[in-house]
Amino acid sequence: MKKTIATLLVIGNLVLASCAAGSPAAQTVQTFSSLEQLIEFARQHDIRDKVSAVAIEKLEIDQAEAYKKRNYFEGADDQRNEVLKEYRLSVLKPARVDDELKKTKLSQLARRDQLYVDVENALSAYVLAGEVLQVQQKAIALQQKIVDATALKLDLGLVVPLDLIEAESELAQAKLNILDYQNDVDDKLLQLKKVVGTDFDAVIDIPYTLQIAPQLVEDIAQNIGTYVARNVDVIAATDTLNTEKGLFEVVERRFPKNLKQYKETSLDLLKAENALDNETKNARIDIQAAYDQLQIDYKNYQIANEILNVINRQYASDQKKLELGVISDLDLAASAQRVLEGELDVKERIHSYNVARRNYLLNLKQYQVDITPVEYGGADYFEVNGERLERNSSDDE
Repeated sequence: MKKTIATLLVIGNLVLASCAAGSPAAQTVQTFSSLEQLIEFARQHDIRDKVSAVAIEKLEIDQAEAYKKRNYFEGADDQRNEVLKEYRLSVLKPARVDDELKKTKLSQLARRDQLYVDVENALSAYVLAGEVLQVQQKAIALQQKIVDATALKLDLGLVVPLDLIEAESELAQAKLNILDYQNDVDDKLLQLKKVVGTDFDAVIDIPYTLQIAPQLVEDIAQNIGTYVARNVDVIAATDTLNTEKGLFEVVERRFPKNLKQYKETSLDLLKAENALDNETKNARIDIQAAYDQLQIDYKNYQIANEILNVINRQYASDQKKLELGVISDLDLAASAQRVLEGELDVKERIHSYNVARRNYLLNLKQYQVDITPVEYGGADYFEVNGERLERNSSDDE
């Protein structure tokens, strides 16, 4: 496998060198000793992460402003409207800023993990493309043996000219297909550089082995409720609903159902309930689908591995048959080609399963952030025309 990876990296270097031929600019070489180092490089160069950081800083300023103004109050003739204005300014606005700040921080953490997954998926796809290319190059060598053996049989009168023409045609097509496989390697390397944020002209040097990750089997029906509750969008929708409930409770106690204030607040509460319901359903579907795909991909890997074992046993048998003169070199070459195809199928299944596994684990990730309310010595209540109203507290966890 080490030889395989080394060859792959050489191929990548040669491809980039050929693309840069004739250019006076010297190439840079970006060396990463591990996948973790590559991922950290990607995070540091992720513009979305920088945008999130600035957004968080802005929201923290908004939070401070909201808490500063929460004791500010303008009198009004209607006591109900006074209560509503005071509640919106003193409780609702700070709570909404807290919710938005929390959502932005959670989204930043989730986006970082998504970037980590994207980087490894891109690297795995690049390594797989290189191994596919190597298999096809080996297949050409085997096809050449078939052509040579067919030509010899033609000289001996054992086959007709059409057999040789067909063998030569397959060899020519295989050589032509190599260009497509080489282009796929180039494309996967560019995709990797795009995800990581490295220079497109640079040569990337990183060790990575394509191997099966441990199987994941669990009682998803029992655990999915917990996983859904961890979903960032579900958390944000829950916070919004709790905030809207607080406002509705204030309005419900003081406004008749036929007034505009009640209708508007009731509608906002229904929208928040519907949003939480939709996010919960979407999260449940995504997690269940990710788990189902994980099991399917692992089963496909097992089947491909079993088939490869059968093919290897057949190849070992064919080698003995050749020694006994039961089959020809032509038959053994065809058998060796089937081994290559089986090995490639297993590697492709490994890549697919690992991608599905990373996607599934991403759905289960739990994030926690600290959202501390900005204190300015405000009381736990406010008064309107002598009426004392308790401030609603919100749970940020």
